[in-house]
Amino acid sequence: STFQTVISSGINAEYGVRDLNKNEHPVTLLTCDSIKQAKRKVIESVHRGKPASQIPPIESFDLMYIRKGNTPVILRENQAPIVEGWRKLSILADYKIEDPQPVLAMIPLSTDSEHSSLSPTTDRRKASFLTTKRYRSKGNLITAGMNTSESDKSEERHQIYHLVKPNNDLSETDTLLSTKMMSEVFLTRLLSTKGTLQPYVDDLLQTVFMSRERVPPCVKYLFDFLERQAQRHNLLHNQAYIHTWKNNSLSLRFWMNVVKNPHFLLDIDQTPTIDSSLNIVCGVFMDSCSTSDKGLTKDSPINKLLYAKDIPRYRKQVQKHYEQVSSLPPAPLDFLTGLPATGLNSTVAVSELLVIANKYQKQLQSSFGPDSPSLNLKFTSVIDATMLSAPNLV
Repeated sequence: STFQTVISSGINAEYGVRDLNKNEHPVTLLTCDSIKQAKRKVIESVHRGKPASQIPPIESFDLMYIRKGNTPVILRENQAPIVEGWRKLSILADYKIEDPQPVLAMIPLSTDSEHSSLSPTTDRRKASFLTTKRYRSKGNLITAGMNTSESDKSEERHQIYHLVKPNNDLSETDTLLSTKMMSEVFLTRLLSTKGTLQPYVDDLLQTVFMSRERVPPCVKYLFDFLERQAQRHNLLHNQAYIHTWKNNSLSLRFWMNVVKNPHFLLDIDQTPTIDSSLNIVCGVFMDSCSTSDKGLTKDSPINKLLYAKDIPRYRKQVQKHYEQVSSLPPAPLDFLTGLPATGLNSTVAVSELLVIANKYQKQLQSSFGPDSPSLNLKFTSVIDATMLSAPNLV
């Protein structure tokens, strides 16, 4: 069957990969890997530990199979013919790599003319010439991609698949059976991955919601401000309001953004796989900060069910942290002395306030009320004067 073919082709194989500097690295690839998957694994192995900004994109190089006693062959992903609007991606097994110690070489990306000319009859001098070419710039890559003939454009109008062509003609029963089978296949791996990541998620919550001895003064000052506002509006009796304010002002606004987008701080390549995993971690973080407990059913998302037993423990940790910060003595205002010598940029601060004031000018004026005409007039004159004197400020 088709699935047996896929399973039999998924065999681990050790390859020696030569980078652009002719250094060789051992890389483990699957014979059912597409060429793009193989290139990504090569990049991850050859450039392991390097910042993402120093790693070449997979679109900037080709993989060439160095065959003993034969001319080298560049591995292509789109070699199969188009059948009924579908094209199967080429995999390593299609190239029948039978050497006991196969060697792949990373070479700079070739042009379309070089692609077609580098055939099994091409001499080694041409292949050697290709290995000495430098990387193309991104601009050149885009230009080369746009320089396509009409025949190339017509070939782009098709769908691709990796190992098994999607079957849209399945009955409803077959579709449900296939979905159930895939869910059962992935469930074991999902639980295993969750167990591997569990200590890191625990460390994340422990680090963010730290002990009271390590709370920065600015966090204490912010939380005290929110509690004073709750007291001012007679909301102290409902701690859920204050808890939500603290979540929205720090935990969800700042920490969620950092966890969801680590590339803001770190020089890494945030792939779609990493992004989807971080989405689950962010969901756990958000549920841990929430005060409401939404019931779970068998139809709930799998990421909710994965951490269902851990969320109550995390919520207690968040609640305890907020209570500990509230019990601390007031933050000394001299914590601002830790700012750079230049201090705060008052012009930037005022401009940001004026942007908000100008946007909500009518609402602010109406809030002054009829009993404060002088204040209303003064506010309007300040906004108008600012717009006339520095229109680019707002």
